Amino acid sequence: MNYLCYDRASAPEYESWAEFGNKGWGWNTMINAMTKSENFTDSDDDRHGFKGPIRNYYNRVVYPVLRLWEPAVSKLGININDRQSMGGEPIGVGFQ
Repeated sequence: MNYLCYDRASAPEYESWAEFGNKGWGWNTMINAMTKSENFTDSDDDRHGFKGPIRNYYNRVVYPVLRLWEPAVSKLGININDRQSMGGEPIGVGFQ
């Protein structure tokens, strides 16, 4: 469920596009285009852009009841991944 959130695929997914003959669609090219189009307001993280036309930020409202699932998924061995998905590593669960 992404609730109309902006997110990125994993780096290997973009690399597979390039391997199938879509030159210029690999991770390095795509992350450059994504950060160029982004105006991220919540961090100075280098996985984001700050001068583009698309305003983006992390979810500012996370109700405490929504955090109750984190210990459960941790016990299942699932990684809590609040920020890495934007850097091409979306394995795990988290809020953005």
